Amino acid sequence: MYPYIGGKNKIGKWIREQMPSKNWHLYAEIFGGAFWTYLKGNIKADSVIYNDYNPFLYNLWICMVFHRDKLIDCLKDFKPNDLPTYHENKKILKDIEENSKEEFVKTIPNFDIVKRYVYQLTHCFSGDISGGMKRTVNGMNSFNSKLVDSYYINKLNSVTEVTNMDCIDFIDKYDNNDVFFYTDPPYYEKEHLYGFHNFDKQKHYDLADRLKNCKAMWILSYYDYPDLKDLYPEGDFIWLRKEYTRSSSAVPGKPGKGIEVLVFPKKLIEIRNKKGLGVFFK
Repeated sequence: MYPYIGGKNKIGKWIREQMPSKNWHLYAEIFGGAFWTYLKGNIKADSVIYNDYNPFLYNLWICMVFHRDKLIDCLKDFKPNDLPTYHENKKILKDIEENSKEEFVKTIPNFDIVKRYVYQLTHCFSGDISGGMKRTVNGMNSFNSKLVDSYYINKLNSVTEVTNMDCIDFIDKYDNNDVFFYTDPPYYEKEHLYGFHNFDKQKHYDLADRLKNCKAMWILSYYDYPDLKDLYPEGDFIWLRKEYTRSSSAVPGKPGKGIEVLVFPKKLIEIRNKKGLGVFFK
C-alpha cells in the first residue's frame, strides 16, 4: 500500500513461497509495517490481525480497514508534492511522537493525523518520514488508487482486527496451536528509524526467548548479522538465505546488496510433521 522501513515488497515473493500451505485459525503479523507479506500473499486463515506498536500505523490501518470511505474522502484535501505541506506534517507528527503519544491514541480514528501520515509515507524516501521529501513520483495517487482497487479492497475486508501492542504482549495474548505468526522485527542497530520504537538490543533477545516457547507456528525474517546466530543457532533452527538488491544504498545510483534470512522453528516443525499436520514449506 505504501513504502515503509524494512518493507518486504521487493523480497516478498521469496518469503511468501516459504509460507505453510495450510488454513490457519489465525494469521497475524506482529510487526505489521506495510503488511506486504499478507497483502501480496495467499494466506489462508479464518482471522487476520494487523499489529504494530507504532500508533500512526495503527491509526492508518484502523482507518483503511474500518473507515475506508471517510479515509478516501479526507485524502482529497492535500496538494501532492508540496514541500511546505511536507514540513508542516513532519513537525506535527514529530511533536506527537515526542510529547503526546498517549493523548493521540485516545483520539483514534484520527483523520487529520492519518492524512498527514499518509502524505509523509508517500512522499518520503524508503518509508523514513524523519528524512527529506521525494518529489519525483506522486506516491499519494498510487496509494489512493489501491484503496479503490478490488484486489486490495478484498484484502482489507479480510482483516478482522487491528491492534497496537508490544510484540511480547501480542504473542502472549494470541499464542496457540492453530495460529501462524509472521515476525519481521526492526532491523538490528536500525531500530531508531522506526516510529515510536521500543526496541533495543535486549528486546531482540527477549523476542527470541519468547518465540522459542511458542505454541504457534512462526517465521521470522531478518537481515544477516553476526549476533543473529546467538539468537537463533543454526543447529536449533532452520535458516534460509536470499540475496536481494536494496531499494536504497549508501552510494547514490548504486543499490547495495543485502542478505535476507528466514528463520523457522525446527523442533516445532518436526513435531507437527510427526503428527501429520503437513505444514512445511515449498
